[in-house]
This record gives sequence, C-alpha cells and structure tokens, in this order.
Amino acid sequence: MAGVTRRQLLKLAGSAACAAVLSPAVGISQVFGAELESGDNLLPPPTPLGRVATWGIEIREDSKRKSKLIRTARRDEVLRLYGQATGEAVMPNNSTWYKTEDGYAHSAWVQPVEDIKNVAEPDRAVWKFWGEITVPFSDSLAAPDPKARRYMRLYYTSVFRVIGAVMGKDYQWWYRLQDGITWEPGPYVPAMHIRRIDPSELTSTSR
Repeated sequence: MAGVTRRQLLKLAGSAACAAVLSPAVGISQVFGAELESGDNLLPPPTPLGRVATWGIEIREDSKRKSKLIRTARRDEVLRLYGQATGEAVMPNNSTWYKTEDGYAHSAWVQPVEDIKNVAEPDRAVWKFWGEITVPFSDSLAAPDPKARRYMRLYYTSVFRVIGAVMGKDYQWWYRLQDGITWEPGPYVPAMHIRRIDPSELTSTSR
C-alpha cells in the first residue's frame, strides 16, 4: 500500500464495502463491470456521484445535444454516475458525457462528488483543525440543530477551520466553523460531513 494517500484509501475502502454488501463473492472489478452496459463503450465514472453545479442541466437519451430530452436536473441534485462516454462536443474542448439513471448529461455542469461519512473527533476540535467537506453538500446552520436557520450551503472538497464541537439537539456531534467562512465563531455543520485534515497533508509553500 506504499504511496496510497488517505483519500485514496478511503475510496478503496468504500468501494470494497459496497462490493461486499452486494455479494461477498463478487470482486470490485465485477461490480463496476456489471454497471457498464455492453455496447455503450463507457469508461468508469470519475466518482460514483455527480452534483448539478448550475441552475439546470438536460438529461438526454444519448450523448448528443439534439437527442431526446428525458428531463431537466436542477441545481444541487445529486446524480448517480454509471460511466462516461465521448459524445458530441457541447463545448470545443469538452466532449465528455456522464451516463446517469435516466440518460446522459454533459460533464461541463456536473461536479464529480462522493458521499463519505466520517467519525466525529470532538477531542481534536478542542485544539482546532482544518476540515474538508466529504459529502456532495452540507448546509451550515446557525445552531447545532437540524431545524435551525440555514447559514450557507457548503460544497464537496471545500475546506474550513473547525474551532469546536458540541453535541446537538439530535444527539449527534456538530462542528463549529470559523476561518474560510467567517472571521468570528460561525455556523455549525454535522461532524460526519467533515474529514479532519492531518497536518502531515499540508505542504509548506516556503522554500
């Protein structure tokens, strides 16, 4: 496992867990291979999920701009990605389409994301740390309560400073954020949505 990063290890572990749930006797390659329909000439998707990153995108029957329109997916909808194909170039430098449950969506407006839940580390939060959002999006709230007012929607891989942890009204741990979102002690997000970034992952820019 030399040379494998923590994030890569998490991805492998998640894929392995998925394969085990589907069938203990089925390998990872078989699981992904079963999802790719023969004749589609699909490559594996960059991630299992994709978030609609604009106001709306068209899901079409084929990877062509004028193929039958199936539906329109709206902003922040999370799509299951089954593969990627080379199709008609909607933009001069991008001819990649993602296959979804309903049809094909052009990749230009789809953010590849994952949905990784993390174990809360309230003791670490006492000393503060930088944390990364590991779900498609997480709504930060004014209080550690699922019914509290929304402060701001935070997106996959964005990074913020965690300055504390509290047990919420839902009996789950919540992290409080500051740097990267506000100068003062700010909103709360479910701790399971944030991965603590180990200091060893941070590279100094000084020479």
